[in-house]
Amino acid sequence: MKKMLIVFILITIILSGCFSNTRTEPVTLKVVYESQEEFMNKYGDMYRVKHPNIEFEVIPLSQYYKEGLSGEIYNTIVETQKPDLLYGFDLENYSAEGKLIDLEPFVTKEFLESIHPYMLEYLRFKGSGHLYALSPTFAGKALFYNKTIFDQYAVPYPADKMSWNELFALAKRLRAVEDIQHTTKSFSFYYAGTDLFSLAMEIASSRNVRYLNSDGTKITINTDNWKDIFDPLIQMMN
Repeated sequence: MKKMLIVFILITIILSGCFSNTRTEPVTLKVVYESQEEFMNKYGDMYRVKHPNIEFEVIPLSQYYKEGLSGEIYNTIVETQKPDLLYGFDLENYSAEGKLIDLEPFVTKEFLESIHPYMLEYLRFKGSGHLYALSPTFAGKALFYNKTIFDQYAVPYPADKMSWNELFALAKRLRAVEDIQHTTKSFSFYYAGTDLFSLAMEIASSRNVRYLNSDGTKITINTDNWKDIFDPLIQMMN
């Protein structure tokens, strides 16, 4: 397969003019995205104002949603259509398989300095040290903690870059203080769910652990990686 220019959530760099492009001959770029209309409204129309010689051929993902867009189907789309730009893909596996091209030689230092350093660190981590993808946006989640309670019982505050197990150990220290009422909130983590499995999925996502293999054909939730996620959670709940 030819190497592909990849953008994780989409074409921030070319839209912001970070590529030096003086070519005027007609060029057609194949893009995997939700739909032709959505891509053109968000990115394509704006880009073509500055580069009218560029046409976009969008391979819509929406047509696959009714039957379920598995990793296997997505990989088949990439193998057969050979797109130049991708939206929403398995960055780690694609980079390990040598299907992507490093973006750093194509972008300016000023552009990279405009991106949040943690975002660049995350994307380089996913690309084994290379910058194979960029995103125009990102979302973060936070841990909230009650400083008064931590101070009252001389327990150290949560620290940056703590592991989940370190966080659970800190929770146990607070819980071990007998006179803390169970109704008192010492600290909490916002996640999209109210059950144990939802929290397990958050932890799995942060560790890049999936319950299906890369092509979506095998359940992997009965592995040691998942055991390492559920065991501390169950111990914490008991």
